[in-house]
Amino acid sequence: MISQQDKICKYIDLPIQHINDTILAKMGRGVTHAYIESLIDDLRSHINRLFLRTSVIVGFPGETEDHFAELLEFLKTTQFERLGVFTYSKEESTPAASFKKQVPQKIKEHRRKEVMLTQQEIVLRKHKDLIDNSIPVIIDEKNDNNNGWIGRTYGDAPDVDSKVIIQGNHVKAGDIKNMRITGTAGYDLTATFIKNGKRIK
Repeated sequence: MISQQDKICKYIDLPIQHINDTILAKMGRGVTHAYIESLIDDLRSHINRLFLRTSVIVGFPGETEDHFAELLEFLKTTQFERLGVFTYSKEESTPAASFKKQVPQKIKEHRRKEVMLTQQEIVLRKHKDLIDNSIPVIIDEKNDNNNGWIGRTYGDAPDVDSKVIIQGNHVKAGDIKNMRITGTAGYDLTATFIKNGKRIK
């Protein structure tokens, strides 16, 4: 349905949590590495310009270096458009709280940073690939730094993800317009408004 309806955002939040079969089983996820990989391949093959968001947990009890390496390699290969990473937090009265081989906090933080650095590289590369392409952008507010506007793509959450810095005043808050991506500014994108196939400054 998503692939056939222009009114539905091509955006899916798919929180995989992990990819190693042993850790997935201990988490009680009910899925396997092979299933997750197949599902993602199927989604991307049927939905053009899909934004996939996921979240993962590092440092779950019993997570070894090999388990983590498998997760990191999967993230590098799959290249999610957006990703959140969290360290496992021991919660009393939960099954995992009594699991043996609790991972030290220092190791959990190190693994979280590795995932974040990996995802940062992926996002920057994907943003560069968007340059000179047209993409729908929702207009949020005036840009205080110049006479333009601030918006976001359909794959970005407000106040959390990347912004689109728009040149010109041919829009208003709440509009959804096709924008030509002109460049990057850190983790944000720059864009111009398109009308009748032409850029407007």
